[in-house]
Amino acid sequence: MADAFARYVSKVAAAGKKEYDIPLYANCWLNFDDPSVLDLTGIPLGEGTPTVAGGGAKAGVYPSGGPVPHALDIWNCHTVDKGSLDFLAPDLYLHDYEWVNQQYRYRENPLFIPEQKADGAGMRRTWLAYGTYGCIGCSPFGIDTVYLDEVETNGWKRTYGLLNKMSSRILEAQAERPQDMFGFFFDEVDSKKVGKERWTKTFKDIEMEVIVERSFVFGKAAPGYGIVLHQGDGNFLLIGAGFQTTFKSTNPRSTFTGILSSVEKEVDEEGGLSTLRTMNGDETRSGAFMIMPTEQPDYGGFPIRVTIPARTYVAEVVAYSLQEKEGHF
Repeated sequence: MADAFARYVSKVAAAGKKEYDIPLYANCWLNFDDPSVLDLTGIPLGEGTPTVAGGGAKAGVYPSGGPVPHALDIWNCHTVDKGSLDFLAPDLYLHDYEWVNQQYRYRENPLFIPEQKADGAGMRRTWLAYGTYGCIGCSPFGIDTVYLDEVETNGWKRTYGLLNKMSSRILEAQAERPQDMFGFFFDEVDSKKVGKERWTKTFKDIEMEVIVERSFVFGKAAPGYGIVLHQGDGNFLLIGAGFQTTFKSTNPRSTFTGILSSVEKEVDEEGGLSTLRTMNGDETRSGAFMIMPTEQPDYGGFPIRVTIPARTYVAEVVAYSLQEKEGHF
């Protein structure tokens, strides 16, 4: 069935491109074999709900024959390889977000997500798609049905505002040096299906591992999201909120790794950066890690407000390490 549909779509798309030479893609209703892999947090379950929202296991239960992960070779052969389609794209609602991103970057296929959740969880996951998997677009389905006050609450306005302001740097990294950037997210701590609590990436050229964890607070930790972008020579751009970044040298001779300087950056409409404030030792735990807090951190009744609320959600950090060499540093 996948073979037949792919051949047919290829002929139709090729004919269309003769009239309008624009990028074309096929979006896919994903299947699933095991309902336990779906993230159904907050979804009222009833008879047939997982099937409707997340696909199904058997052909005919989900709209079979489409470019699902196990049929990508067939679809690529008949469409992308022949130039009739430019890429294949997943409708991504309840599946493991990172796994699906990985599947649709197969053979360097451009990643575009034409449908995904329009809630806060969906918003946070877009940072992983853009930062790690070079996504060219995430489209929250029915975003026009989200009330304006909810847009403020679930973070879509801030997310797209930040991504727009930082687009020149993010796009340059995606195109020229994707190995220098990664994205991540943290869900609510009381979520039934909490994802990763620790994201890491090693930058081999500078022998440095970057460790991203949920932002430290004395009260209840908030959700988080962001992108870390290496600008060269241990200079990192941090974008987002609700996380903290630690640096660790991978050089076996290294005896200490810390933060040399950290500043919060202000971003103008053209993406230019200027320093808003310089962080001190209390704000970086004496250079141990850089916190990218939320707008309203929970202090848990603690009298000393060591976590300073975010203003711009953009910071620049220079990391360094001390290495032993012939008995000297």
